[in-house]
Amino acid sequence: MSDDERPIVSRLTMELAMAGVLLGIALVLLTGATGHGIGWSDSGPEPGQVPFLVACVLALASLGIAGEALWKRGRTVATFLNRTEAHRVVTLFLPLLGYIAAVYWLGLYVPTFVYIGAVMLLQGRYSAVHSVGVASITVVAMYFIFEKWFQIDLLKGPVESWLGLH
Repeated sequence: MSDDERPIVSRLTMELAMAGVLLGIALVLLTGATGHGIGWSDSGPEPGQVPFLVACVLALASLGIAGEALWKRGRTVATFLNRTEAHRVVTLFLPLLGYIAAVYWLGLYVPTFVYIGAVMLLQGRYSAVHSVGVASITVVAMYFIFEKWFQIDLLKGPVESWLGLH
């Protein structure tokens, strides 16, 4: 097994981690639901009853995931993430972090155009014309759907001000 194929994270580790995350969410929901009442009142179910039941199902599911993962331990050796796959994940998320930071200063439209175009061009290996076209259509569609049709103001930056789109 080469270094690129050697596991960084095993499937067992991730299944147990996700079971823990789901159990944590279930516990938060259980705590919140009990604060609103989980029984029956004269007018019917109290406000926390449905969230409480959903949280119970979520907690049971998380315990089932953990139990199955532990039961299968040793029977299968599965890799969740190796070095090659980790590199691909990082090459997607580092530009995404840049996108998130750029939205604060440049608004939503320009960073979206740059991010979609760059990811298509550099990672998807699409042509420049195709990348710019899809990025442009996406940004224009976002503008009309949110700003015009639903009348929801999205973050705007200096370019939108310069174009008079405020």
